[in-house]
Amino acid sequence: MSARGQRSVRGGKLRLAVGPGSRSFQDRIPKPELGNPVPRTEGDMLVAISSSGNSPNVLAGCEMAMSLGGYVVTLSAMKSDNLLISQGNLNFYVPAETYGAAETCHAAILHFWMDQMI
Repeated sequence: MSARGQRSVRGGKLRLAVGPGSRSFQDRIPKPELGNPVPRTEGDMLVAISSSGNSPNVLAGCEMAMSLGGYVVTLSAMKSDNLLISQGNLNFYVPAETYGAAETCHAAILHFWMDQMI
């Protein structure tokens, strides 16, 4: 499957979209009309991941998704007072102190979640 693609999941469709990381694209703000991976209709889901929990592009995507009636799941780490920790309908926080530990924990959460769906 390509980075952008579809796969059947229990009768529905799972759309996967991969966007840029926040280290090089701090000013990239998602805009639905430009084809960025944000929910477009009520009921769509955005999974927002930011190790620091403070990436401006990820926070903007959450705000946009919520305003469109989307369901938002967040994964963050580092400090427990990060901005992303309260931006979703379902929020995962890992008290990791390094990016490596944060990203490893986030990957484990995502793998477990997908194993339950497929």
